[in-house]
Amino acid sequence: MKRGTILFLVLFAAVFSIAIPAMAFELNGLQPLQPNGGFSGFSALTSEKGSLSIGLDFEKAIETDYFRSTLKVGYSITSKMEIMLSAPYLSNFQGVTNGAEDLFIGIKQNFFGENRYGPSIAYLLMASFPSGEDTFTTDGSAGAGLIISKKIGPFTGHINFIYAEPFDDAYDEQMELILGMDFKAAHDIDIIAELFMVDSYYSDGFETIEGRLGYRIRSFDNMYTVLGAGYEFQNRDPEFRLMASFNFVLSGTDE
Repeated sequence: MKRGTILFLVLFAAVFSIAIPAMAFELNGLQPLQPNGGFSGFSALTSEKGSLSIGLDFEKAIETDYFRSTLKVGYSITSKMEIMLSAPYLSNFQGVTNGAEDLFIGIKQNFFGENRYGPSIAYLLMASFPSGEDTFTTDGSAGAGLIISKKIGPFTGHINFIYAEPFDDAYDEQMELILGMDFKAAHDIDIIAELFMVDSYYSDGFETIEGRLGYRIRSFDNMYTVLGAGYEFQNRDPEFRLMASFNFVLSGTDE
């Protein structure tokens, strides 16, 4: 498995190095840390108290001309509450511009644990702050979300509804509806699928409807690697998206 993983990572890195002409762009937001999430959707589950998570995401869209990298940090204040930070950076936007997007910080709290018949439920509170770049900003924003997760056999389903209000009145509010699923394919491998729907700051309706598929590997005891691709069903702009995420977890102690 480890040889196959290394080979896949090398091929994936080679694909990411290809320059592709641009057509579209959307702002990033608060992103999940592994293993408690998918590509963009969150799980209602939280890590044990004192856990520190650090992640680095890479994204490149087909038929757009930008490359996005996102630094993520998370810390479990309790076994039911996490604080998270996401700092996205865009490179080669429209072939000429580089710069940071708004900095996001958020709190996720699980307030209802899963039982035999009921799901696990968490809420999300978040805010963003301008990075100083005039190109990639809404002058900050504030938002909230509801996250529902339920495990049935080897499958775990997730529903996210996230709302954000920009501080700049020139932009519309943003709504995200994310449907996700994890399938335990092997002891250290999960197949993950996601339907990512966004009514963005720039649109007047859900103009982004993207299906995503990939897998998450527990490469080492404290490292999770996610590789996947997305296909846009609505406007096909961008038509495809390639994604990679590398996450390290320093375990805390359970309450």
